[in-house]
Amino acid sequence: IWNKNTGELKTTKQAHSKAVKAIGVHDVDENQYATGGAGGSVRVWKKDGDKHEMQKEFFIKDQIKGIPLLCKRPSVTELTGDIDTPTAGIKAIDYQKDKILVGTEGGEIYLCTYSSGAIEKLMDSHFNDVAGLAPQPNTTWVCSTAQDRTLRVWDTADPGGLSIRSRELPREDETKNADGTVKTPA
Repeated sequence: IWNKNTGELKTTKQAHSKAVKAIGVHDVDENQYATGGAGGSVRVWKKDGDKHEMQKEFFIKDQIKGIPLLCKRPSVTELTGDIDTPTAGIKAIDYQKDKILVGTEGGEIYLCTYSSGAIEKLMDSHFNDVAGLAPQPNTTWVCSTAQDRTLRVWDTADPGGLSIRSRELPREDETKNADGTVKTPA
């Protein structure tokens, strides 16, 4: 935990048993935040003085019935070098009011409700890791990005969870000139 004003390291906390891959600070209460781990759980924390206590845990990995075939791809684990198939490792979190949006390695988006402890799968959104989530205020829309190089806008009120807009983003080599400068749009 870092001091946001000075950059000083305040404390180190064991947050998950596997790598922490996402964090989202509550939109109103900056002393409350959620972390997501490679093991497939989301933990909600509350800062009280210098203490950081876990308040609740959501087990996203228990919601996974199977990763869609298109999402299955081998990856190398960091320490052992063994090949494994990704599960519900958490890659993106957005925490607003009573709701926590969660994006997984399998390309799924879940909605966790803090007060009730409910977990709802909203959609299979991408073909691989969800990298970012942003709900649009006062709407049922959610923007998501992923390693499949797409930006998608979803209407969560649509029972099919179909995107309203989807755009493939350019690769880095498509946005830069040979000398490394950024290309100017035509």
